[in-house]
Amino acid sequence: MGVAIETDVRCTNDGQVLICHDDNFRRVAASDAKVADISLDQVPKRYASEIPIDFGHHNYRIKPSDQAEYCTLEQLFASMPKT
Repeated sequence: MGVAIETDVRCTNDGQVLICHDDNFRRVAASDAKVADISLDQVPKRYASEIPIDFGHHNYRIKPSDQAEYCTLEQLFASMPKT
């Protein structure tokens, strides 16, 4: 039985395929940069300040320690089991 993965991807201006829902970083990194206009090394980290997120019946606050870099499609595939 196979596993299905659904994700959104965007291409940076240096040809890297980035796992990213939006075409810009405004919502998750407070940056007006568009994915297609910057290179992979210019991609901002996700939120540096605490923000609330509502998951329906669960609430969570992203903290500075939760900062993360975006993942490329290549990195995602490399992290998956080979079977």
